[in-house]
Amino acid sequence: MDDFKLTLLIMRNKSRLESLITKGASYEKILKQSQKLDKYISMKMKKQMKNDGYLEKEGRELVKGKFAELEND
Repeated sequence: MDDFKLTLLIMRNKSRLESLITKGASYEKILKQSQKLDKYISMKMKKQMKNDGYLEKEGRELVKGKFAELEND
């Protein structure tokens, strides 16, 4: 999925979420729409990280070609 399409999906689903909130929709509908929006935002962030050279693998983060240990909280 290209970046432009993801941006449009985020904008459309954000608008839907705002509409549900202002109309006083049920908690379940708002939650479902919020989760859908989160999914698209996550997809865009992962795509952006991949394009910028950041990849995750087995508890390590590849940063511009170098492995760095992630802090364990």
